[in-house]
Amino acid sequence: GDFIMKVNSVNSSSVALGEEIRQSTKLDLTIRRPLYFEVWLCNDEKGHLGLDLNYATKGASLVIDKITPGSAENYNKADPDNAIKRHDHIVAVDDFEGTAA
Repeated sequence: GDFIMKVNSVNSSSVALGEEIRQSTKLDLTIRRPLYFEVWLCNDEKGHLGLDLNYATKGASLVIDKITPGSAENYNKADPDNAIKRHDHIVAVDDFEGTAA
């Protein structure tokens, strides 16, 4: 889905954004729509993808916490304009979509 990035002049934590929404009668929202793209990765020679991942138990995606040495880092070096970044969400793997857990 979309992400609320800013409410009126507030662009800090989700708690602060929620408070601003509850307290205001007029809202000026800045919303970011996600960009979907496909990446093909294989484990490197050491068996590493190069991704530290996290997830919410009720979430529908995996969240990239960190890019580490491995296939993802090599991909980023080869295609920096379409680099995999921290906080990107993985929504499908090998055409499988489901809950992150």
